[in-house]
Amino acid sequence: MKKFDARKLFFMNCKYKYIAIVLIICAFAINCSVMKNKSETLFNIKDAYYQSWMINENEKGTDIILNLINVQKGVTFDSLIFRGIKLPVFIDAKDTVVILKSILTVGMSKIRIEKEVVDKPNQLLYTFQGIKHSYFLKNIRRLQTKYY
Repeated sequence: MKKFDARKLFFMNCKYKYIAIVLIICAFAINCSVMKNKSETLFNIKDAYYQSWMINENEKGTDIILNLINVQKGVTFDSLIFRGIKLPVFIDAKDTVVILKSILTVGMSKIRIEKEVVDKPNQLLYTFQGIKHSYFLKNIRRLQTKYY
């Protein structure tokens, strides 16, 4: 009859636990990378910039422009958060480029734009297959102010 070795049994159980933990971590990492790639392939930002403008002392603001390419069917763009203010986006599709524009007005402007103050970083809010998503905007370049 073989002698029962508790140490051997303990190390075998630990070995299987470590393998299970490694497999769970790998599955989680693969799932995250697939989800990240999926959101990145719904559209690509070709160019992102903002430009302040001034017509007179009462008409001032900033235009935020995003030029998107490779926009997949079914993606709808809801709004844009710029400097802590949530703004609607105006959409203009030209050939393979989708241009999103938001206007941030200042002071007593005659242009009425719905604004909402939020405590969030710059991002584009969009919907795909009924699920709301956000795309963080990190590199928005500034153009020189226009005077009309």
